[in-house]
Amino acid sequence: SDLINESDVEQKLIYPFLTSPDPLGLGYTPSDFRTKPDLRHVSIGKGSSSKLYYPDYIIILHGLPLMIIEAKKPGVRLDHALKEARLYATEVNAQFPKNINPCKKIIATNGNELIAGTWDSDKADIVISFDDLFVENATFKELTSFLSKDSLSIISQDIHKSIRGETIFTKP
Repeated sequence: SDLINESDVEQKLIYPFLTSPDPLGLGYTPSDFRTKPDLRHVSIGKGSSSKLYYPDYIIILHGLPLMIIEAKKPGVRLDHALKEARLYATEVNAQFPKNINPCKKIIATNGNELIAGTWDSDKADIVISFDDLFVENATFKELTSFLSKDSLSIISQDIHKSIRGETIFTKP
């Protein structure tokens, strides 16, 4: 009942979920993500139907943008929000060399429901209602494992290895 508008969803649901330690949340620190004022706007669409778009949050680890989070006000359908997040992830991935797609995961929520998936699929991998966001719920555990800082750190390490191989950089 506290979630009335999009800002409430961002500040009262997403932010605590991102920053709470495992098993209550995803375990990110505020320095691991950027919000609207810090993000580049992307024009999505064509001609008169195009609009400037930027997500509500983007997770960045080891210098790589890895996850897009889109919030909507309660009651708004999430299929459009998931599509927006996917389009932004596609634009982010287009800034990297061929076959290097760091922005792999996306989240959309309206405060009543949260859906998570990957940037290259139009189907959500995990769908969970607000009432099921508690530690003992199996779907919640699946969600936190799928989106956790540890899982995205592995993705970023794999990308760094694919770019620079086994090269090791050390300080003199």
